[in-house]
Amino acid sequence: MTVTIQTILLLLAVLVIVAVVARRLNIAASILLVAAGIALALIPGLPRIELAPELVLLGILPPLLYSAGVAMSWREFRFNLRPIAQLAFGCVLFTAAAVAAVCGCWAVLDVLAGYGVPRPAAEGADGLIAAGQARPIRDAADLACALAGEAPVARMAPSAFAPLLAALTARDAGAAELSRCLVLSLSATLALIAEAELGGWVVRRPGGLYGISREAVHAN
Repeated sequence: MTVTIQTILLLLAVLVIVAVVARRLNIAASILLVAAGIALALIPGLPRIELAPELVLLGILPPLLYSAGVAMSWREFRFNLRPIAQLAFGCVLFTAAAVAAVCGCWAVLDVLAGYGVPRPAAEGADGLIAAGQARPIRDAADLACALAGEAPVARMAPSAFAPLLAALTARDAGAAELSRCLVLSLSATLALIAEAELGGWVVRRPGGLYGISREAVHAN
């Protein structure tokens, strides 16, 4: 507790010094604060302080925004109103539309794959995992085994994936067929398949099909 208090006092002292230096040099305090934060992060042995996101959003950010708004020059704000509006609204709308377009295209490909429409060929790590030439790293234990050059330890699949793995034991199937077999909606089936893929229990096959992975076979 004493170390934490000392660290907080140190950070407050640095904050005051940076504010004074920024005023003397007529430089934005935020720039010097970022530089001071990077310098403090590189100091070895400095205790780590973690702040809850709620504390930052509700207790720290509002006063900073208020002080910045009070000290802001309205003449410069009116002069730069157009670029500010473009960044505040146009950039946000463009980013949201781009993310929605990418997610929408991916969702359409998943739906079409469920009806047997082949998806584009997998590349990179996903392609190697689907071909059985690589294993997914699911947690720290798998990472330790990979660094040591050992095979991951076989584990039982989560019970939530049991119906899905049982349906894929006999043969590969598409999302639509799995949806009818599991008596789930197509969206819920795709979500379950995605979770099983992240866990390394299910892999994608050519032709929009899904199959049980080699790890799931060995685990069972």
